[in-house]
Amino acid sequence: MSVVLTFHNNLEFVDTALEQMGRLTFENYELFIIDDGSTDGTDEALVASVDPDAKVHLVRHGENKGIASVRNDAVMRAKGEFIWFVDCDDEWEPRILERLVAAARQTGADLVVCGANARRGHRVRPLERPQGRPLVDGVQAKSMVLREELRGYLWNKLIRRRVLLANPFPIMKSMSDFAGLTAYIQSVNRVAFVPEALYTHVYRASSITNRKERDYGDFERCWHLGRQMARTLSRTEQTRREVLAFDYWAYYLNVVNTSRRLGASSAEAKAREEEIRKLMKWRDLPLLALIRPKVALRASAFIIAGRSYGRLHGFVTSLRRLRHGG
Repeated sequence: MSVVLTFHNNLEFVDTALEQMGRLTFENYELFIIDDGSTDGTDEALVASVDPDAKVHLVRHGENKGIASVRNDAVMRAKGEFIWFVDCDDEWEPRILERLVAAARQTGADLVVCGANARRGHRVRPLERPQGRPLVDGVQAKSMVLREELRGYLWNKLIRRRVLLANPFPIMKSMSDFAGLTAYIQSVNRVAFVPEALYTHVYRASSITNRKERDYGDFERCWHLGRQMARTLSRTEQTRREVLAFDYWAYYLNVVNTSRRLGASSAEAKAREEEIRKLMKWRDLPLLALIRPKVALRASAFIIAGRSYGRLHGFVTSLRRLRHGG
């Protein structure tokens, strides 16, 4: 069993992250603590706090390589049967690893997924909630990816190391975890689900998904990778609907919402919205509603509002802020 805990300029979380690792009820694992070229004192704090031994490996990168590269390097170093990737600024239950490993042993699954919450300030909401059957096969898992029922997040997943090929995570500014999922899910025979919310992802201003430099090309790349994965499924009416749903949530609406969040007045944002406006079709919505009703509703709003969508989006965003206290 291998655990990968990564840091990059996270000095304030060194103590709490190491403390959380120390509280894990499952103890039979090797731990890779990786500092990715920190410049704020994180590296020095880790050297002072971590006593490397046969179980704990402190890996220090002199320069920042990026999270995808760090994870790929960890996969090459790991020797455990399974790998669990952890973000140092998040929170997790002490029994999470015990529960994930137990599910893997009981079911023979290559991938185990537990429930997760998201916290932004004082607000906590469900982020991923495994529902339905506790075990699915690889084909069913691919369909779940298309329907956004199985997401790319790594921290609530235990992954059998053999399904992770060399450099499983593409070098991208964001979404490399989802891009990796579309690849390794094709080698997964079974996926087991633990419904309990054992992990809490904490949104912070420095999070990758909040950064201004987020690349629209990442959405496009993930879209193409997901489409490539979908081509391995049988061509049925159900699959056609699932691919349509994937097109809308993974690319069309992601691009539109990111344009709004990052500043839709820019020339690139306007061009991207015009591109999506041409791709969305009224005839898609009835089929889309059968798979993802909420996605169909958001797409309808974009199509109906036309170039006034910006004002509608701003109004809805303001209402949400008022509802949640700013």
